[in-house]
Amino acid sequence: MKKLALLLGSALMLGACAHQQTAPTAQNATKGILLCELGELCPVIKVNWNAEDKSQVQLHIYLDNPASYYDIKAVVFNNGQISYAYKPSSTNQEFTRGFYRSGVTIDTPPNLMAKLKGTPAASMNIITNKGEIKRYIYKDGKASSAYAQFVQAYTD
Repeated sequence: MKKLALLLGSALMLGACAHQQTAPTAQNATKGILLCELGELCPVIKVNWNAEDKSQVQLHIYLDNPASYYDIKAVVFNNGQISYAYKPSSTNQEFTRGFYRSGVTIDTPPNLMAKLKGTPAASMNIITNKGEIKRYIYKDGKASSAYAQFVQAYTD
């Protein structure tokens, strides 16, 4: 019984962590994750307005891996009909909380999500030195927590 209670408590904590979203800060920055399967590397996206150019939305993209760093070369948004490619800042790498964190920043126009709408799926493809990481922003009626953050930032 004790093991069952511990297992149930652990499952609840892991579920809460997987769906946790941070509230907007004073800089209006929020975080979310893309749609990922269990065991997949799941990018974390932080969205806020560019402090220097208010006509741009700034995305901070993080890959946390327990084994190694990634060098992020490009970020491509695609909905099967159109795609938008962005060259990120140089990859920032740090070891934090037992993970190798690789992070970049890109600036996108405020209407990026509106341009991607109208199809059943839209993905963010992260091109790295270890290959392409393709995760969905939304797919078949299911939206990622990152999509909610994009929409909130783009409409603020």
